[in-house]
This record gives sequence, structure tokens and C-alpha cells, in this order.
Amino acid sequence: MPASAPKTPAARPSGTSARAGLTLPAPRVAAFLKRNSGTKRTGASSAIFATAVLEYVASELLESAAKHAAAGKRKRVSVGDVCMAMRSDGDLARVAGGLSVASGGKPTRVAPHIAPAAPKPSKRKAIAK
Repeated sequence: MPASAPKTPAARPSGTSARAGLTLPAPRVAAFLKRNSGTKRTGASSAIFATAVLEYVASELLESAAKHAAAGKRKRVSVGDVCMAMRSDGDLARVAGGLSVASGGKPTRVAPHIAPAAPKPSKRKAIAK
């Protein structure tokens, strides 16, 4: 048998996200864009750009939420921390203006027509005194 050349490991094909230096999956965003954009065709770079924007916004939001959790002397980020981070950052508050998050903590402002009415004092307690 002739001596064979040493085998080198095959170069793994790098994915779209890895080539762009992204963590989130760009092909999944591309599929979402194709399904929900209303157009038949979308460019390949549009999915990469949208993925990069999503990743940037998510990192900014989580960084701000971690600061809120650290200010409260906690190590875990809760849903309330994320909500407070969204509301305290001007740009994120503008993007998520009418957003309602379930179990997001205390609302910062309650509309007057939603706020519960103050309880009326009963006459029986007033007479008994």
C-alpha cells in the first residue's frame, strides 16, 4: 500500500452569522423577513443588517437592565429591571412607547380613568366614635 498523505481536518463552512460576527441567527431573521415583509424578494444583506440591529438593541437593553439590578444590590436581572431600563432610556422608551409587559413590576404612571377610586369612609365608623 502506498503511503497516504496526512489527513487535514476539513475546513468547516462558516455560517452567515459567524462571517458577519453576529451571535443571533441571521438565516432565521431572513426567513422572518421573507415571511412577514410583504415582498417576494429580500436582499441577503438586509437580514444581516436587521440581525445586527436586533443584537445591538438587545445588548443595550440587557446592559441597562443589569445596571438597574446592580443598583438594587441584586445579581439577577428580573422582568421589572428590563422594564425600568426600557422606560429610563430615552431611545428605548420612544421605540417601546405603548408596550405593556406582563409581570413587569409597578407601572410608572397610571391613567386617571384606570386608577382605583379612593374608598369612601363608612358612616357606621364615624357614628361609633
